[in-house]
Amino acid sequence: MFSSERLGPGGSRAPSRDVANLLAAFRFLAVAVVVSLTVVLQSRASQDVSSVVVATIAAGMSTVIVVLGLRLTTLHKTAYALLLADAGLGVWGILVGGGVDSPFLLYALLPVLSAALLMNRRLAVPLAMLPAVTVIAAHKVLSTQTDRYAWILEGNYLTLVPVYASVCLAEEVLPFYANLNLRLSEQDSARREEQRMLRAELHDKL
Repeated sequence: MFSSERLGPGGSRAPSRDVANLLAAFRFLAVAVVVSLTVVLQSRASQDVSSVVVATIAAGMSTVIVVLGLRLTTLHKTAYALLLADAGLGVWGILVGGGVDSPFLLYALLPVLSAALLMNRRLAVPLAMLPAVTVIAAHKVLSTQTDRYAWILEGNYLTLVPVYASVCLAEEVLPFYANLNLRLSEQDSARREEQRMLRAELHDKL
């Protein structure tokens, strides 16, 4: 069961609460990586001030999303807007950070994972496509126009770029195939409960 209200055996927390805690921990890790690497790179004058701006906004956005937690599943349009804005920050971070050299790579996966676990595929698919397409375009198209991004055939970028794009897409697909999506699990739980009540009612009538 993934009901946000129920407790497990012995009064333990429901799996949905564990999902929210896992997402919060992953988000904290990603923001810590972004802030740490941005500070280090900025001190070496290897990044412009825009990376600091994105890191600051990302930290604020993450605070809002973590505070909301499982309530994202009931906010509908607000949740869509928050996760789309969060995905935009990830893409912005990837662009200002130099593609797969960016400290925002992990952060850009956060809205994808949140949508795949808490929302639906209609939102998860475009969120997964955004960082994947951004990284590919940065090293294949934008690299010919600016030296901020390495050409995709240089070094090991030909391996790193498709691997990162594959991770983005896998993150969107796996929760649904593994039945880890919170909404689908709750719908399945409600359907099973309704079937049980119908069987009980039919048994009483017989």
